[in-house]
Amino acid sequence: VQLRLQGQPAGLSYAGQVRLRQAAFSLPDWHVDISSLDGTLYVDPARLTTDELLWQIGRSSFQARGWVADYLSAHRTADLYVTVPKAHDRDVASFLPAGTLLDAGGTLSGHIKAFLSAGQLHTEGELRLRRVMLDLVSFLRPLEVDRGWLRWQGQRGRFHKGNRDNNTISKDITITFDISQGRWGGGALTGQGRFASLDPPRVELTAQLTDLDLEMALALDRLQPGAGIPGTVVRTELRADRLRYKSLQAHDLRLDCHWHDRQADLTLAGAQLAGGRVAGQVVLWPDRQAMLVTPQLTEVDTSRFLQDIGRPSGVLTGALSGNGRVAIADWQRWDRLVDWDASLSLVLRDGVIQRLPVLVRLWSALSLQGLLSFELPSLGTGLAFSSLGGDLTIDQGRLRTDNLVLDSSAVRFDTSGSLDLAPLTLDLTTALVPLHGITSSVAKVPLAGALLARGADRLTTLSFRVTGPLANPTVAPSLVR
Repeated sequence: VQLRLQGQPAGLSYAGQVRLRQAAFSLPDWHVDISSLDGTLYVDPARLTTDELLWQIGRSSFQARGWVADYLSAHRTADLYVTVPKAHDRDVASFLPAGTLLDAGGTLSGHIKAFLSAGQLHTEGELRLRRVMLDLVSFLRPLEVDRGWLRWQGQRGRFHKGNRDNNTISKDITITFDISQGRWGGGALTGQGRFASLDPPRVELTAQLTDLDLEMALALDRLQPGAGIPGTVVRTELRADRLRYKSLQAHDLRLDCHWHDRQADLTLAGAQLAGGRVAGQVVLWPDRQAMLVTPQLTEVDTSRFLQDIGRPSGVLTGALSGNGRVAIADWQRWDRLVDWDASLSLVLRDGVIQRLPVLVRLWSALSLQGLLSFELPSLGTGLAFSSLGGDLTIDQGRLRTDNLVLDSSAVRFDTSGSLDLAPLTLDLTTALVPLHGITSSVAKVPLAGALLARGADRLTTLSFRVTGPLANPTVAPSLVR
């Protein structure tokens, strides 16, 4: 320490310098030890100045220059410039909210500017990220950033002193980031976005992924009931070449997400699924693992879709289209229809139904009534149809319909009733028109064709009651209304 003192009638004046060599001290509130502090501080009553101050935290190096004026008063001002040649993630993690920056052997480098005036701190900076891992959202797996940038500026930015879990930055700082090379959910990622606030978190993100595996991306096991920070808002625009969830796959996915407090609203603008297209909206409550889905399906190949979700079946084929609303209390069991609360309007076109027990029993009932003398299709290769559809509801484990219609070239079924999804038992009424192929041809005759066809349909309509187990139902004739 070198200090020159001068006494004057107005008071004591001083000037000098403090040289630091290999100094060290601790910041217990931050769980940080400062070591290898080297440099010179120039002191006078007006300001504290340094041309170069070097220090280390762990294996990370820092360098600063600048001044602090009126440093002994509550109205101090400052202008500082900090250079970060190379900082290791584990050395600076304690300056961020706990658990945000993980120890992955990554580095940060760049600079930070700080200006203090009238008690207000303004900071701005730019940091280059290399191989760092960020854990930003509780129900998502960490994001790997191989190469990226972090830039910020803002007023009244400050670190709140206290225990490590309370280290946050004022909401008035805006942070922008750019990820030129990263990985998340098993796929390569590029993107950019910004933090409008860190307390509470307000994030906007646009990202492009090659592959996204939702099982690798989601961390549902970390969720706790009532989890979430009040005021949290996250908006993302996500594009993925390929998406996987368990055995389900989609391509060319475009998804917008609005996460607020404990709820996430997702809008799927479109994706290719099993040879068709899917769109719609999804509302998620991650802490309760509940979801509400309003899907829109267009020409989805039923066989491929069932194969993709791990439920291969050759019983039913065709192109599925439709829309509706599905509420699921536990999305981990999304494929259990018995747990759904749903209303759907679906139609399956140009498909085949194989030898379902219900179909076999109906054909047997027709045979007993001597109606198979008409040239009805053989069930040996299944029943081909042009359309199969109607309105369906699922409530308390029971599927109901009032207008399920199957149209084929030779026969038509009009079905209403219910299917109990837990024991898989039927209670249906089916109106069967065995001459439908003929009457549909008659309907094309000009003028009287439609009238004649309706009359023929009424004369040839047979009504059956179908009850009992789905695998072994009972079919009995009933009166036509």
